Amino acid sequence: MRETTRLVKFADDTDTAAVTRYYPSDAEGWDIRGACSVTIQGYQAGGVTWTIEATNSEMSDGDTIWHDVSKLFVDLNTGVAGTASWVDDASLMIQLSGINAQRLRIKEIKSDATNVVLGWIRFSNAAANPGLATVGASALPAGAATAAKQDTGNGSLASILAKLVAPGTWTPATAAAGADSAVITAAATTARAILAANSHAATTIYLQIFDSASVPADGTAPRIPSIPIAAGQTVLVQLGALACANGLSWAASSTVATKTITALTSVQCSAEIGA
Repeated sequence: MRETTRLVKFADDTDTAAVTRYYPSDAEGWDIRGACSVTIQGYQAGGVTWTIEATNSEMSDGDTIWHDVSKLFVDLNTGVAGTASWVDDASLMIQLSGINAQRLRIKEIKSDATNVVLGWIRFSNAAANPGLATVGASALPAGAATAAKQDTGNGSLASILAKLVAPGTWTPATAAAGADSAVITAAATTARAILAANSHAATTIYLQIFDSASVPADGTAPRIPSIPIAAGQTVLVQLGALACANGLSWAASSTVATKTITALTSVQCSAEIGA
């Protein structure tokens, strides 16, 4: 099985009026049919509350019923489910696997006009690898225009392997000394996965990766949402096939939305990269 993903940035607001609204902005929500898991990452400040709703109702029947499913999501910072809502959470990262619904939306309540909101949602599903499927003449329906063998082109092991995604190369190949940032490669590449460890005894860092041949300046937004790593923890993040046209670098940040270097030489990071 090969994982495919879709990443959407749905919120990037500062000091907007007190309001109750939904993401996405249309009434139908996100179509999540076929998704095996949903991951939501966000940054909230200034009286912002999120809850999550899902439905199996048909949008066309005009009688949509939404249900609050917030408590089903697992907090990836703590590994605990059951949270009823998220309020002013600066490191929100939650996930729901095995969801059985047609549509999903996020309900947001802002209590005043002094606020900051950032949000990303990632949908993940699994697509089967191509296989061998050959139909002989005897399997053709009566009256078919031809009795020649119908072949998908997967008639040999070599032809099947050519269609599979070849494994990438882990860079660096061996554990490097701890650092606060580094360049994985200065050439264009495709990032498949990131493996990182935070050996600091007390500080959570936000791992940020960049489409860059060098480590960018503070204030730069990362290529994908920041990845929180608690003190003493190791994380492995599957990226699918993340294209990086300029290169790949990383930094340990003390802030979520943009890079603020921590100056803690306690992080080891390696990436699976390939063409």
